[in-house]
Amino acid sequence: MKFNINDYVKVKLTPKGIEILARKHAELKKEFPSLHEFEMPVIDSEGYTNYQMWNLMQDFGDCVGMGMTLPFETTIDIEFKET
Repeated sequence: MKFNINDYVKVKLTPKGIEILARKHAELKKEFPSLHEFEMPVIDSEGYTNYQMWNLMQDFGDCVGMGMTLPFETTIDIEFKET
């Protein structure tokens, strides 16, 4: 099986995940005051948020590790595309 990091996955963000996104946005806003206000990510009716895999790794890679409070649930829905 092959998976491209540009493909999409769905994750269920935890409260920690939302906190991380808000904190990272606040840090950027300090550097760029004209940046828009933080917006909650789009969460579908089943509780999932879509991410390209590379973007998920960029946003949360430093927040995932043994003993850490996870930013999203451990089951990820991978959206395969036929090639």
